[in-house]
Amino acid sequence: RVDQYKRKYSNHSEDWDAWLAEKQPAFHFDMNGEVAVMTLRTFWVPGIEGGGQNYLAFIEQAFNKLAESKTRHLILDLRNNHGGHDIVGMALMSHLYDSTFYYYKRRTSLLKPVGKAVKKGDIYEYIGRNAWVGKVAPAKNIYSGNIYVLMNGYSVSAAAEFIAHLKKIKRAIFIGEEAGGNPVIFTGGQSVT
Repeated sequence: RVDQYKRKYSNHSEDWDAWLAEKQPAFHFDMNGEVAVMTLRTFWVPGIEGGGQNYLAFIEQAFNKLAESKTRHLILDLRNNHGGHDIVGMALMSHLYDSTFYYYKRRTSLLKPVGKAVKKGDIYEYIGRNAWVGKVAPAKNIYSGNIYVLMNGYSVSAAAEFIAHLKKIKRAIFIGEEAGGNPVIFTGGQSVT
C-alpha cells in the first residue's frame, strides 16, 4: 500500500484513508444551464455506501434530471478515482450507450482462482453470473449529448476500464493525463489458491 511510504498517491490526490474516514459522499451531481458535472470519487461500493449513497439510485436520478433538462454537455470527473467495482461503471455505461454490449469478452487467469472457473489449456476462464457476465443493456434514459471525461494518472482500475469503454465506442472527449489503469487486463479483486 502506498500509505506505508507515508505519502499521498500524488501531489494532486487526497489521502484515501482520510477521505474514507470522513464518510463523505462519493458522488456529486451539479447542473448549471446546459452543462452538468458528475464527480465520481470511487467505484468501490462500500466507499459509496459508507458516504450514505446508493450508486444505482444516484445514477438513475442524475440521468432522469439530464433527460428532463435536455442538458447538452456532461462532464464526468474521474480524477483520482481509484476504481472499485465494475458494476458501477456498467450502470453508468447503460445510460451512455444505446446498444447492448459486454463489458468483458473473457475473464481469465494464469493461476487457479477461487470460485467457478474452467481450465482451458494453460489458463483458467472464469464462469460469470449475474453482473459478472458483464452484459450491459441500454437504460431507459440514454444521454445523447456531449461527454467530457476529466482524468489523470490516478484514474485507475475500474475507473480506467470505464474510460477505456468510452474511448472504444468514441463516446467522449478526454481531458487531462493518461489514465493509470490498463484498458484490457482485469486485475482487481482476484484471489488465487
